[in-house]
Amino acid sequence: MKQWLRDLFLGRPRQLQSLAHWNRVRCEVHKRQRLREPRPNGLACPNCGAELDDVDPFIILDTGPFPERKVRCRACQWWGSRLA
Repeated sequence: MKQWLRDLFLGRPRQLQSLAHWNRVRCEVHKRQRLREPRPNGLACPNCGAELDDVDPFIILDTGPFPERKVRCRACQWWGSRLA
């Protein structure tokens, strides 16, 4: 059982995290996410027919009426976007 849940159950005051600790943890999480490799998405490249990769699987672009993801082709270096 998580410590904060145990404390809540036993009526103990909850330990709050400092803002500096929260920011440090979130920064580490974002760094790990940015290091992830592009992921194949099963779509064919319009230029050469090879499989496209989602460049950054964690980011969805809100550039128009529909959300999009950046994609690229490893074979011919074509890049563009697809609907998310």
